[in-house]
Amino acid sequence: MDDKQKLIQVLLNTKVNDTNVVKQSERELEECESSPQYPLLLGEIINENQNHQSQIDLIAVLSLGRFINRNYK
Repeated sequence: MDDKQKLIQVLLNTKVNDTNVVKQSERELEECESSPQYPLLLGEIINENQNHQSQIDLIAVLSLGRFINRNYK
């Protein structure tokens, strides 16, 4: 599984009903933010998955927005 597929899975896991899975996924996302590729991968996910049934594009947009707010104030 490549980095983009891993990130997609982590993003999707933030929306499941299991609190433990969500918390683990949020920790993994925080770790991903340290990678210079993180915002680029989110951009690719947004671009490639518009109107996807799982709404991964919307999840990625929200994650990118949070990343920008935290890092570019």
